[in-house]
Amino acid sequence: MIEQTGADAFRIERETPYSTDYNETAYGDAKDEAEANAWPSIKESWIR
Repeated sequence: MIEQTGADAFRIERETPYSTDYNETAYGDAKDEAEANAWPSIKESWIR
């Protein structure tokens, strides 16, 4: 799609990655952030 439109692509990643354990992530970190309306720190994004 990027090639077709000529649009820029941005990669956004958390500064501290989520766990690779789905249950820990879905029912732990992400749930807590959503309930607290928190925004995790992100790494510097890059453009492709």
